[in-house]
Amino acid sequence: MQQRSKSHRTMYALTILYVLLIAVGGRLVFAWPDRKYMGILNNDSFYMMGCAWSVLGLILICTFLRTSKIRKLLFTYMITLIIFGAISAYYYNGLPKYTYEQAADAVAASAALSGQRVQLQLPRYRSDMLAIGSDTSMKTTSHSYYIYLLVDGKQVAYRFSPLSGACERLDHAARWPDEFISFEVR
Repeated sequence: MQQRSKSHRTMYALTILYVLLIAVGGRLVFAWPDRKYMGILNNDSFYMMGCAWSVLGLILICTFLRTSKIRKLLFTYMITLIIFGAISAYYYNGLPKYTYEQAADAVAASAALSGQRVQLQLPRYRSDMLAIGSDTSMKTTSHSYYIYLLVDGKQVAYRFSPLSGACERLDHAARWPDEFISFEVR
């Protein structure tokens, strides 16, 4: 009787550890780089995909595997680790090539190649820096950045894709922010 009680406590502790690892550790794996990219990453979809596949693996293991509860639990840990590892590798491999600062520097440098005087304008509010895209489940982001420049005193706005590095100049009808926090002369 004493052995069975110890086995139940071990399984209970392992289950709690497993749930904490998925709930906290799995979430942090996908949320960690989001701050660097101004919160534009699609990390919730990747985390939920990992959880859904892990639950499916748990159901399959518990339904079809005829072995002890401890072995089922260990197989579940292995499957979850493999699933989250594969999804994390895909997620980190697909991170955008450019942060906002890198994108702004690239656009300003490109505009300065023509020999004109270029000033980078950084908007005060985050909403003025982002073009919101539609949610996609298999891309790390669908958002793009707005980059604002003064080129020889003229206001020029660009839309920059952080994934591909593609940049398009916007027409004069584009909304120009009212407040900027800094001007950088290039």
